[in-house]
Amino acid sequence: GAILTIAAHVAAMAPGTNIGAAHPVNLGSGGEKDETMKEKAENDLAAMARSVATERGRNAEWAESAVRESVSASAREALKLKVIDILAKDLSDLIQQLDGMTVSLPDGPAKLVISNPEIIQIKESLREKILRTIADPNIAYILMMIGMTGLYFEPAPGSICPPGPPRKYRRSASVAPGSSPVRNGAHNCQPRHTGGGRSGCSFSGLYNAL
Repeated sequence: GAILTIAAHVAAMAPGTNIGAAHPVNLGSGGEKDETMKEKAENDLAAMARSVATERGRNAEWAESAVRESVSASAREALKLKVIDILAKDLSDLIQQLDGMTVSLPDGPAKLVISNPEIIQIKESLREKILRTIADPNIAYILMMIGMTGLYFEPAPGSICPPGPPRKYRRSASVAPGSSPVRNGAHNCQPRHTGGGRSGCSFSGLYNAL
Protein backbone atom coordinates (compact mmCIF):
# COMPACT_ATOMS: atom_id res chain seq x y z
CA GLY A 1 0.00 0.00 0.00
CA ALA A 2 2.80 2.43 0.86
CA ILE A 3 4.59 1.85 -2.44
CA LEU A 4 1.35 2.12 -4.42
CA THR A 5 0.65 5.47 -2.78
CA ILE A 6 4.17 6.75 -3.46
CA ALA A 7 3.91 5.62 -7.10
CA ALA A 8 0.68 7.56 -7.70
CA HIS A 9 0.69 10.81 -9.67
CA VAL A 10 -0.94 12.47 -6.68
CA ALA A 11 -0.58 10.96 -3.19
CA ALA A 12 -3.17 12.02 -0.63
CA MET A 13 -3.95 10.94 2.92
CA ALA A 14 -6.61 11.73 5.49
CA PRO A 15 -5.86 13.05 8.99
CA GLY A 16 -5.48 10.24 11.50
CA THR A 17 -4.11 7.72 8.98
CA ASN A 18 -0.57 6.41 8.56
CA ILE A 19 1.74 5.06 5.89
CA GLY A 20 4.84 2.89 5.84
CA ALA A 21 6.00 -0.41 7.40
CA ALA A 22 6.45 -1.91 3.94
CA HIS A 23 9.02 -4.55 4.90
CA PRO A 24 8.28 -7.85 3.09
CA VAL A 25 6.99 -10.55 5.42
CA ASN A 26 8.66 -13.96 5.25
CA LEU A 27 6.10 -16.77 5.48
CA GLY A 28 8.66 -19.53 5.04
CA SER A 29 9.75 -22.14 7.54
CA GLY A 30 13.25 -20.78 8.11
CA GLY A 31 16.61 -22.05 6.95
CA GLU A 32 19.40 -20.69 4.79
CA LYS A 33 17.32 -20.78 1.60
CA ASP A 34 14.50 -18.77 3.17
CA GLU A 35 16.98 -16.20 4.50
CA THR A 36 18.41 -15.79 1.00
CA MET A 37 14.94 -15.33 -0.48
CA LYS A 38 14.08 -12.86 2.27
CA GLU A 39 17.17 -10.80 1.46
CA LYS A 40 16.37 -10.88 -2.26
CA ALA A 41 12.79 -9.77 -1.66
CA GLU A 42 13.91 -6.94 0.63
CA ASN A 43 16.54 -5.65 -1.79
CA ASP A 44 14.17 -5.85 -4.75
CA LEU A 45 11.35 -4.06 -2.95
CA ALA A 46 13.71 -1.41 -1.56
CA ALA A 47 15.03 -0.69 -5.05
CA MET A 48 11.48 -0.47 -6.39
CA ALA A 49 10.44 1.92 -3.60
CA ARG A 50 13.43 4.20 -4.21
CA SER A 51 12.85 4.11 -7.97
CA VAL A 52 9.17 5.06 -7.90
CA ALA A 53 9.73 7.72 -5.22
CA THR A 54 12.48 9.32 -7.31
CA GLU A 55 10.30 9.17 -10.42
CA ARG A 56 7.47 11.00 -8.62
CA GLY A 57 9.77 13.51 -6.92
CA ARG A 58 9.10 12.14 -3.43
CA ASN A 59 11.33 11.25 -0.49
CA ALA A 60 13.32 8.27 -1.83
CA GLU A 61 15.32 7.76 1.38
CA TRP A 62 12.15 7.48 3.47
CA ALA A 63 10.62 5.09 0.92
CA GLU A 64 13.64 2.79 1.17
CA SER A 65 13.59 3.00 4.98
CA ALA A 66 9.92 1.99 4.97
CA VAL A 67 10.98 -1.26 3.29
CA ARG A 68 14.27 -2.00 5.05
CA GLU A 69 13.47 -0.67 8.54
CA SER A 70 9.64 -0.75 8.54
CA VAL A 71 9.46 2.95 9.42
CA SER A 72 5.98 4.45 9.45
CA ALA A 73 4.66 8.00 9.48
CA SER A 74 1.41 9.73 10.32
CA ALA A 75 -0.39 11.66 7.60
CA ARG A 76 0.98 15.00 8.82
CA GLU A 77 4.50 13.60 9.13
CA ALA A 78 4.25 12.12 5.63
CA LEU A 79 3.25 15.53 4.25
CA LYS A 80 6.16 17.21 6.04
CA LEU A 81 8.60 14.54 4.81
CA LYS A 82 7.35 14.98 1.20
CA VAL A 83 6.12 11.40 1.05
CA ILE A 84 2.65 12.59 -0.02
CA ASP A 85 1.30 15.71 -1.72
CA ILE A 86 -2.03 16.38 -0.06
CA LEU A 87 -3.65 16.10 3.35
CA ALA A 88 -7.42 16.12 2.82
CA LYS A 89 -10.18 15.73 5.38
CA ASP A 90 -12.77 14.43 2.91
CA LEU A 91 -13.48 13.92 -0.78
CA SER A 92 -14.61 17.50 -1.36
CA ASP A 93 -11.43 18.84 0.22
CA LEU A 94 -9.37 16.46 -1.91
CA ILE A 95 -11.02 17.58 -5.17
CA GLN A 96 -10.61 21.24 -4.22
CA GLN A 97 -6.88 20.79 -3.63
CA LEU A 98 -6.45 18.72 -6.80
CA ASP A 99 -7.98 21.38 -9.02
CA GLY A 100 -5.20 23.24 -10.81
CA MET A 101 -2.40 20.83 -9.88
CA THR A 102 0.11 19.84 -12.55
CA VAL A 103 1.12 16.19 -12.90
CA SER A 104 3.82 14.62 -15.06
CA LEU A 105 2.58 12.24 -17.75
CA PRO A 106 4.58 10.29 -20.37
CA ASP A 107 3.72 12.88 -23.03
CA GLY A 108 4.48 15.87 -20.80
CA PRO A 109 2.98 17.82 -17.88
CA ALA A 110 -0.79 18.17 -17.62
CA LYS A 111 -2.86 20.51 -15.49
CA LEU A 112 -5.83 18.99 -13.67
CA VAL A 113 -9.05 20.88 -14.23
CA ILE A 114 -11.73 19.30 -12.04
CA SER A 115 -13.76 22.20 -10.69
CA ASN A 116 -17.45 21.33 -10.21
CA PRO A 117 -16.94 17.62 -11.00
CA GLU A 118 -19.69 15.07 -11.36
CA ILE A 119 -19.16 12.60 -8.53
CA ILE A 120 -20.45 9.11 -9.28
CA GLN A 121 -20.58 6.74 -6.31
CA ILE A 122 -20.06 3.11 -7.29
CA LYS A 123 -21.88 0.73 -4.96
CA GLU A 124 -21.15 -2.93 -4.49
CA SER A 125 -23.30 -5.32 -6.45
CA LEU A 126 -24.78 -8.41 -4.78
CA ARG A 127 -22.11 -10.55 -6.47
CA GLU A 128 -19.31 -8.33 -5.10
CA LYS A 129 -20.80 -8.44 -1.61
CA ILE A 130 -20.90 -12.24 -1.71
CA LEU A 131 -17.31 -12.44 -2.99
CA ARG A 132 -16.13 -10.01 -0.30
CA THR A 133 -17.78 -12.16 2.36
CA ILE A 134 -16.31 -15.47 1.25
CA ALA A 135 -12.91 -13.82 0.67
CA ASP A 136 -12.65 -13.42 4.43
CA PRO A 137 -10.07 -16.05 5.49
CA ASN A 138 -12.20 -17.01 8.50
CA ILE A 139 -15.28 -17.63 6.35
CA ALA A 140 -13.22 -19.47 3.72
CA TYR A 141 -11.76 -21.74 6.41
CA ILE A 142 -15.23 -22.58 7.76
CA LEU A 143 -16.52 -23.34 4.25
CA MET A 144 -13.52 -25.55 3.56
CA MET A 145 -13.99 -27.45 6.82
CA ILE A 146 -17.68 -28.03 6.03
CA GLY A 147 -16.72 -29.22 2.56
CA MET A 148 -14.04 -31.57 3.89
CA THR A 149 -16.46 -32.97 6.47
CA GLY A 150 -18.98 -33.59 3.72
CA LEU A 151 -16.26 -35.28 1.67
CA TYR A 152 -15.62 -37.70 4.55
CA PHE A 153 -19.26 -38.76 4.73
CA GLU A 154 -20.02 -38.52 1.00
CA PRO A 155 -18.82 -41.99 -0.12
CA ALA A 156 -20.77 -43.79 2.61
CA PRO A 157 -23.71 -45.76 1.16
CA GLY A 158 -27.03 -44.38 2.28
CA SER A 159 -25.38 -41.29 3.81
CA ILE A 160 -27.70 -38.45 4.79
CA CYS A 161 -25.20 -36.00 3.29
CA PRO A 162 -25.81 -35.63 -0.48
CA PRO A 163 -22.76 -35.13 -2.74
CA GLY A 164 -23.80 -31.71 -4.04
CA PRO A 165 -23.53 -29.38 -1.00
CA PRO A 166 -20.01 -30.41 0.16
CA ARG A 167 -18.65 -29.77 -3.33
CA LYS A 168 -20.29 -26.35 -3.40
CA TYR A 169 -18.73 -25.47 -0.05
CA ARG A 170 -15.27 -26.48 -1.30
CA ARG A 171 -15.73 -24.51 -4.51
CA SER A 172 -16.81 -21.43 -2.56
CA ALA A 173 -13.80 -21.71 -0.26
CA SER A 174 -11.45 -22.00 -3.26
CA VAL A 175 -12.66 -18.61 -4.55
CA ALA A 176 -11.30 -16.74 -1.52
CA PRO A 177 -7.55 -16.66 -2.33
CA GLY A 178 -8.17 -15.02 -5.70
CA SER A 179 -10.81 -12.45 -4.77
CA SER A 180 -9.12 -10.23 -2.18
CA PRO A 181 -10.30 -6.60 -2.45
CA VAL A 182 -6.89 -5.17 -3.33
CA ARG A 183 -8.40 -2.17 -5.09
CA ASN A 184 -10.29 -0.78 -2.11
CA GLY A 185 -9.32 2.72 -1.10
CA ALA A 186 -7.81 3.57 -4.50
CA HIS A 187 -8.71 6.17 -7.09
CA ASN A 188 -8.14 5.70 -10.78
CA CYS A 189 -7.30 9.10 -12.22
CA GLN A 190 -7.55 9.11 -16.02
CA PRO A 191 -6.44 12.47 -17.47
CA ARG A 192 -8.46 13.83 -20.37
CA HIS A 193 -6.56 16.33 -22.51
CA THR A 194 -8.60 19.43 -23.27
CA GLY A 195 -6.00 21.33 -25.30
CA GLY A 196 -3.37 23.87 -24.37
CA GLY A 197 -1.56 21.47 -22.06
CA ARG A 198 -4.59 21.28 -19.77
CA SER A 199 -6.24 18.10 -18.69
CA GLY A 200 -9.41 16.96 -16.99
CA CYS A 201 -9.35 14.06 -14.58
CA SER A 202 -11.82 11.20 -14.15
CA PHE A 203 -11.93 9.49 -10.79
CA SER A 204 -13.26 6.00 -10.26
CA GLY A 205 -12.92 3.48 -7.48
CA LEU A 206 -13.91 3.05 -3.87
CA TYR A 207 -13.21 5.97 -1.56
CA ASN A 208 -12.49 4.15 1.72
CA ALA A 209 -9.37 5.98 2.88
CA LEU A 210 -10.91 9.35 3.72
